[in-house]
Amino acid sequence: EGMVRQVALPHPSGIDVLPAPNSISEGQGIRSGDLFNVLKAIKEIYDVIVIDAGNYLDDNAVTMMDVATYILVILTPEIASMRDTRKYLDITRSLGYPKSKLKLILNKSGRKAGGMHKDEIERVIKSPVIGQIALDTNIIPSSMNEGAPIVTKKQRHEITRAFNKLAKNLSELPKTSTQSDSDNSSALTQSSQFG
Repeated sequence: EGMVRQVALPHPSGIDVLPAPNSISEGQGIRSGDLFNVLKAIKEIYDVIVIDAGNYLDDNAVTMMDVATYILVILTPEIASMRDTRKYLDITRSLGYPKSKLKLILNKSGRKAGGMHKDEIERVIKSPVIGQIALDTNIIPSSMNEGAPIVTKKQRHEITRAFNKLAKNLSELPKTSTQSDSDNSSALTQSSQFG
């Protein structure tokens, strides 16, 4: 616990951030067994854990999926993203994950985004979308460039309201899935465009 607290960085919003390795070479030395033990230890310290697992499916990503209570699959309203999401969902089924462990989140949604609407996506993917984040080509890049989360920078913005609604939806999910015996909740975010 002491080591985790030493490397976790406090953010002004009140969360702690455990940053990724500084270089690819540092990250390559992480074995899935060690990662599993670290994640289990982190689950003992924090009530809620969110891991950005990127979009590459390897042994470490599968280890994170194993430990996660829920896997948040981020997709966009384009056909290519839906194709990749269907492939990803097929892979997770072949790995034995229950459908209830996977939660879809639609990013870049809304009129400005074009592409397919939520109802069409749910019909094609055959899974419900539990949250939507609208496309905003001004505020998101600005927020990212400043290193200021939109939820703290623009508290009344439509996207902040969407994140708050998503957080509420996630907080209302059962704290454990069929594969977890811990009272802590963790979520793995996985982009559907994977290599």
